[in-house]
Amino acid sequence: MGNNPWNTTMSIEFDEAHKKRLVEFYERINNNHRKKKLKDRLKYFDVPLDSKYYLKGKYEEGYGLKVLARALDLTYTRIRTLFRYMDLEHRKGRDIVTDKVKVFRSERVKGDKNPWKDWTEKYPKMHKSCSRGIQGYYKRKNGAFVYLRSSWEYIFAKWLDKNNIDWKYEYKQYKLSNGEGYRPDFFIFKNDKLKIIVEIKGYYKDRVHKVDMFRNEYPHIKIIKISNIGSYTPYTEKKERDEWYKNVKLLERKSNR
Repeated sequence: MGNNPWNTTMSIEFDEAHKKRLVEFYERINNNHRKKKLKDRLKYFDVPLDSKYYLKGKYEEGYGLKVLARALDLTYTRIRTLFRYMDLEHRKGRDIVTDKVKVFRSERVKGDKNPWKDWTEKYPKMHKSCSRGIQGYYKRKNGAFVYLRSSWEYIFAKWLDKNNIDWKYEYKQYKLSNGEGYRPDFFIFKNDKLKIIVEIKGYYKDRVHKVDMFRNEYPHIKIIKISNIGSYTPYTEKKERDEWYKNVKLLERKSNR
């Protein structure tokens, strides 16, 4: 499972000279005259026009901000800031996912590339229709796939997407004082900043002690534990579990075509 294509990111060939000029321009603007308004700061620095239009061209080819951010070794927030510094518009809403991105996402999981092809036969213990612990890939509203480990996590992920909440799953691992590692379930962000961590504690209770240890050892990070999923769905748990099972099987059939 180490070569899971769902974890494969889109790459881009990016000219090193343009990369250097763009990053240097960003750092000069960002680190100097910070008390001045942006339009006043720009008076001190010339925009590298050839690199600006090179970046614009790559964006217009259909590459997204995250791909460009990786190419420039910048964060998502910083690439957005760079676009603002250069007076470049970026796509919003549904236009964020371009045809190029859709093709990439489709190709990386087709047929034998799908690590979970025939997974119900290969890993029968992981898939029990009578259990809350049904595991499989959940397709988010933005088209990305996230591997979830239970119907409760599926319910909560749906609730987050329905409410347009920015989230990542098992985004980071923390070291606890007893030597154990702890990777919480859901990381909730607002304006690219971590606001809260949510641990789903339903059928399996194996990490409850880690939640308590994390809360004591990382007091600056808010974490909550959900032990009743009913508040996050208007339906019965059985209906949600059946829907989750159906979606997992449907995705599996599509990947085998």
